[in-house]
Amino acid sequence: MYYYGARYYDARVSVWLAVDPMLDKYPGVSPYNYVMNSPVNVVDPNGMDTLDISKNARGIWEITRTQIVKGDDVFRVNDDGKTTSYTFSEGEYGKRVNMLNLENTDEYTLGAYHISGEEMELGRSGFFVTPGGEASTKVGSNKRLPADVYDLQSSPESAAWRQVWVTHGASNGDVSARGVKFHFGGLIPADWTQGCFVISSRYTMVGNSIRFNQNESRAATVLMDFHLGAQSIFIYDNHRYGGAGRIGASFGKTNLDHKLVLKDGF
Repeated sequence: MYYYGARYYDARVSVWLAVDPMLDKYPGVSPYNYVMNSPVNVVDPNGMDTLDISKNARGIWEITRTQIVKGDDVFRVNDDGKTTSYTFSEGEYGKRVNMLNLENTDEYTLGAYHISGEEMELGRSGFFVTPGGEASTKVGSNKRLPADVYDLQSSPESAAWRQVWVTHGASNGDVSARGVKFHFGGLIPADWTQGCFVISSRYTMVGNSIRFNQNESRAATVLMDFHLGAQSIFIYDNHRYGGAGRIGASFGKTNLDHKLVLKDGF
């Protein structure tokens, strides 16, 4: 169980000189108050959730900082001194999973994700791997999904494989037959995906191959499920994966109303 302590703001701390561009998102807060009067704890250059992503000296992408402020969400990607911003604004704040493809090879597509508005830092951001090459919605293609805004749904109680999955794209229509889901992966995540998003909190590289720690990947999957509203997590098919089994998420009667906002950053 995770507990959030009370946080208090002193209205005398700061006043901004112009209205916040996202004032319609939070009518109960003065539009002239910068970072909700908490400049020590929060930095808000644009009134948006912000994810800073940089490539380190070893060529590995790192999420260096996240800021949680109501409004649209922005990924700021720094690669070799050049910063590019990607804005995620489709759907309601706090009800979207933002995913940005960072690089694409014949073997894999690597990206970063952020769950909008999630205040608990653990598990709200991480990395994903999907198939490399061209995108496709064709059933049986085992390709990555095209950039789009997709509906998410929890697997029905009768499903053989219980995880959050992608059902419908705003531009690409019904993709539910693809069976694209969020799940964990083993050492080489590219071997675990046939279009699905294999997620983890971090990754390493061996040569040109991305590597996941399976325990970290499983933990990231569990946390994502809870962030999206799962009521419980369970293990099934215990004979799989060396006895570790599959992870299942039970949403009960909870309505999973998050959107998947997927963008290309290459």
